[in-house]
Amino acid sequence: MRGPLVDSTLRASYRLSIDFRVRIHAVERNVTTSYSLFLCNVTKWKDRNVKVYITDMRRWTPPRCIKVDLVVSELLGSFGDNELSPECLNACQRFLKPDGIIIPQEYSSYVQPIMCLDAWQLLNQKAIYNKVPESVYGRVYVVYQKGVYHITEPQKLATFKHPNKHLGPDFVDRRQLKFSRKFTVTNQHATLHGFLGYFSAKLYGNVYMSTLPATHSPNMISWYPAMVPLKLPIDVNLGDEIILKFWRKHDTKRVWYEWCLSSPESTNKHNLNGKDYCYWQ
Repeated sequence: MRGPLVDSTLRASYRLSIDFRVRIHAVERNVTTSYSLFLCNVTKWKDRNVKVYITDMRRWTPPRCIKVDLVVSELLGSFGDNELSPECLNACQRFLKPDGIIIPQEYSSYVQPIMCLDAWQLLNQKAIYNKVPESVYGRVYVVYQKGVYHITEPQKLATFKHPNKHLGPDFVDRRQLKFSRKFTVTNQHATLHGFLGYFSAKLYGNVYMSTLPATHSPNMISWYPAMVPLKLPIDVNLGDEIILKFWRKHDTKRVWYEWCLSSPESTNKHNLNGKDYCYWQ
């Protein structure tokens, strides 16, 4: 957080004529970034009721153990949930009022089979010089779309809602998520190199933002698509079915993805047990 969320919240409270009643707790765990928040707090926010904290929101406790009305976050990644947004926002329910609101309220990840020889060749060259070549194909990358052929339309993968009704007493969602998605090749022969990942988010009510090509939010350049690669390219023909198996797993310290194909060919699991890449909690 570098201040825009606080600015937006203050503007909204002013428009609603409740700015004198609003207290804002700005929580940022990145020490470097927090300097800009402290600067704002002694300059443009100095007459506002804003307090800055340098800590992880999952471990933050409000002063006097108060309950909050609204949580606003900017944790969405290129794949929606790939920057631990579910884990962080789930933990915020500890101090959310029963009728409290979390923004975003809901977000979904999407996957789309692609042919992109340039991207796959770059990964292949990277693997040649890597001590563990296979690990290159077990990561999710953020990419700029260039020279990409979309083999089929995207399909929804996972959806996360906040507040979350699946939490235990420790405010942790212990579900290990597994998905299977089937795509049918309807246009022409192609070579499958992996999948592009997008997201669509419901911020509040009927306010949405999206990186999906068909519904991409105008002038939004904050996110590029994610790429989920395959180790070996697979030729697909007209009428073939592409079946993707995808997992979102976690333990007490990590969150990671695993994926493989079961059609038109079966592949080994990529990033098995998070050995190639994970997100540390």
